[in-house]
Amino acid sequence: MNIWRLHSPAGRYGLPALAVLVATLCRLALLTLDIGANTAFAPFYVATVFSVLNGGFGAGALALVFSAVATLALWAVNPAAYAVTPGSIVVFLVVGGLIIWLSHLTRMARLRAERAEHRVQTVLDSISDAFVAVDFHWRYTYVNEAAQAYFGKAERDLIGRVCWEVFPEALGSPLEAYYRQVMADRERVSIELPSALKPGRWVQMLVSPTAEGISVVFRDTTEERRLQNTILRHQERLHRALEAAHMAAWEYDPRANTVTYSASASDVLGIPVDQLPTDRESGTAMIHPDDREAHVARVRTAARSADGQYRSQYRLADAYLFGRPGPVWLEDRGRMLFDAVGGLTLVQGVLQDVTAERATEERIQALNEDLHERIAERQTLLEAAEASREAAERSSRAKDEFLAVLSHELRSPMQSVLGWVQVLRNTPLDAEPARRALDTIERNLRQQTQLINDMLDVSRIVTGKLVFHLTTLPLGSVVRETIDELRPQAQAKGLDVHLAIDADLLVVADRERVRQVVSNLFTNAVKFTPSGGSVRLTCAERDGMVQLDVRDTGDGIDASLLPTIFERFRQADTSSTRQHEGLGLGLSITKYIVDHLGGTIEACSDGPGKGACFSMRLPLAGARRLEGTRAEVAMAAPLDRARPATAPTTTGRLADLDVLVVDDHRDTVELIAFVLEREGAVVRTALSAREAMAAWQTRPGQVLISDLSMPGMDGFALLAALALGPGVPAIALSGLARADDRQRALAAGFSSHLAKPVEPDVLVTTIAGVADGFVSVAADPSPR
Repeated sequence: MNIWRLHSPAGRYGLPALAVLVATLCRLALLTLDIGANTAFAPFYVATVFSVLNGGFGAGALALVFSAVATLALWAVNPAAYAVTPGSIVVFLVVGGLIIWLSHLTRMARLRAERAEHRVQTVLDSISDAFVAVDFHWRYTYVNEAAQAYFGKAERDLIGRVCWEVFPEALGSPLEAYYRQVMADRERVSIELPSALKPGRWVQMLVSPTAEGISVVFRDTTEERRLQNTILRHQERLHRALEAAHMAAWEYDPRANTVTYSASASDVLGIPVDQLPTDRESGTAMIHPDDREAHVARVRTAARSADGQYRSQYRLADAYLFGRPGPVWLEDRGRMLFDAVGGLTLVQGVLQDVTAERATEERIQALNEDLHERIAERQTLLEAAEASREAAERSSRAKDEFLAVLSHELRSPMQSVLGWVQVLRNTPLDAEPARRALDTIERNLRQQTQLINDMLDVSRIVTGKLVFHLTTLPLGSVVRETIDELRPQAQAKGLDVHLAIDADLLVVADRERVRQVVSNLFTNAVKFTPSGGSVRLTCAERDGMVQLDVRDTGDGIDASLLPTIFERFRQADTSSTRQHEGLGLGLSITKYIVDHLGGTIEACSDGPGKGACFSMRLPLAGARRLEGTRAEVAMAAPLDRARPATAPTTTGRLADLDVLVVDDHRDTVELIAFVLEREGAVVRTALSAREAMAAWQTRPGQVLISDLSMPGMDGFALLAALALGPGVPAIALSGLARADDRQRALAAGFSSHLAKPVEPDVLVTTIAGVADGFVSVAADPSPR
């Protein structure tokens, strides 16, 4: 019926009404049996008590009122059967009120007992220790959850059963003896003994007498005992380790202001036991006055740190030497422990005599200083030697790269010259082919002449024999004159050239050397600027100097190359796939000339693909003599570089042989095509490996002739990409005539390797030989 205790309308009104209804029915039943004529109110007293005990004081009062109303109703229906008078009603109400009050007191006492029992039950179930209660007959009356877990049994398996029957292994054990002792003497006993239920485990027990028998609180202390034993062993080891290490441990309690030491402290510190500092003040006084401030500062810093640790070395004060020669150095290592609110609770540390170590460190420090000086001297020598070695290696690499590039730059023009000369000598030509042959010969000879002049200039610079004929000259006129001569180079590439030259400014210089500088800078800009770009030259006065700027919209310069751009033999790309020709001498010669004339030159660029600018500055020779206006000149007239068709003269040596010729040097391609077409071959030409791949895919040929050094993709990569069949020979042409270059070409799959320049007859003979199944590896003529 506990549901009626809820504070709800059913609990407040339904319970009294139901109880009174039942009482009324009982009263009617008694009258039917003709009994209880004089007990008209007895069932209603029972209903009132029931309502109070289960619904509270209010429910009992309501039941009393309902009972009075029910009694009057029954009397009104049958007055003869119900002996009810007004006096009896009053007595009923008074007695009912007393019953309600007493029942309410009983109910409240019962509720308080239940709450107390619930609290005790909750506490006993929540504690981590096991708890059991046993009555005088040794039966379990209560077992909390911790005890059930320890026993490995449920509550239903324990309550009401005799403990000796549940655990017969406890009979005859010390546990039984203590249980019976408390049961008999009624005095509490606290003990720790081996578990009678779990061998090898230890249990701490509190056995207390109760009104019903005894209660037992117990817990397993095996791990605690093991931990205590471990701590004792560690403390013993620590004590032995401190003695072996000649160290002393100490602890400072800030609350009691006391310092305690290990047994080894007196021996380690050399201080009698009764003279050891016992508080903070005496501990500070033990430190030498010159070292106290530094030590206190370290301790304060540690107090503000996360780990609270410090390490300090100091000397003992003279008063604590006790006759020993000083100084005596101690090393103090401490650790501070704090509570949850940051208050200092304990300081622990160790002390060690480090006098001998300090003396050794001082000697080692002196030796180290001397050693460091020697190492620094040796390092300086090593760095100088390493710098010399690296410089020699760079020079050697640059020399090797220069020789390889030189071979290519000389042999490629020689190929065209020698080939056209032999064609002119052996074959009558019409006017147009003869003119083209002579133009090719002249152009390539001029290119070789420039290369030779550059190398001679470098040689004169190295030996200090480069001659300057100084005179006063107008720089602007020299610039215009030089650019006019070089204009066809820009026109051939379709470049826009802009000149912005201030009034002629006089400089003291060598005319030819100045022309050489302007030519090198302009030619360099044209070479690295793609078709459709522009080159701009400006010449004006800047801060008392004449400044010439040559700016282009070409390939630009990588930032890593700018510091070394004026070094000899320095090129951004020296591989066989490089895009531009040249020996890498022009800029180094230019800088030497400008420096010798008392000027400066520098290069700048925003990076690859963003163009470059070279700025030359020369001192003014005096005031301006010629006043002029700015001139803007724009030139843009690309030349038609298409090769006119030449009617071949067939002799039959290479009749109908399909040949693909690949070389980035147009003159070489044209010469080879002319020679082969004259011998009856069907010739296709390509100026790059990618053009050759497209032509070969359109129609595979019978013979491939390829230069090895080409921009983007070289001859080796082309041969690998085409994957020629076993019946299709390939001939390598190269300006590199080293033995390893020839071997590399043959190893890569070329049938033959011909070094430039190659004579037309040798070329035709080689092609005829490989076409007939012969592989010629010896044909490698050298220029005469």
